[in-house]
Amino acid sequence: ATANDRVVADVAERRSILAELSVHAREAYADARSVLSGLAASGPLPGALVDRVVSPAVLARLERTGLVEHDPSGEVRLAHPVYGDALRTDITVAARRAWYTRLVDASVAVGPETVDAVQLVTWRIEAGLDVPTTLKTAKAPLPSVPTSSWMLATVRCGLYSSSLSSYSRV
Repeated sequence: ATANDRVVADVAERRSILAELSVHAREAYADARSVLSGLAASGPLPGALVDRVVSPAVLARLERTGLVEHDPSGEVRLAHPVYGDALRTDITVAARRAWYTRLVDASVAVGPETVDAVQLVTWRIEAGLDVPTTLKTAKAPLPSVPTSSWMLATVRCGLYSSSLSSYSRV
């Protein structure tokens, strides 16, 4: 098969997945849609926060429809990356902030040490909340490859240009 044939097949597969997502999303209630949109925005939900962010009934419904899945560590994620692509287009700023506020509140309730400091800073920024100085100066391990969330959090907190500039040259 030629490269063009592979592209056409890929587009057809994505359209099929989006159509399936549309059918499942219509069946989901508003609370389930909120969770789907939140997962599309933030990525996987850490296992320690699942019970505080998603009700068991909603989680069961989403798993039953095949829209989300648990990985072995307990994280909950969208079952297919294309679902995230489709859902992110419809997320309002208010819905995004509400989701990130839920994540911050849940991480505080279970103990902030259960969530990576950079992830918590990112969530606070996305929720429109202030970032405490203790989080800005936390000694979080540097990822082997800077992720967009990591870069965003360090730049927004003013850390990237000063204390991490040597890392950018690695």
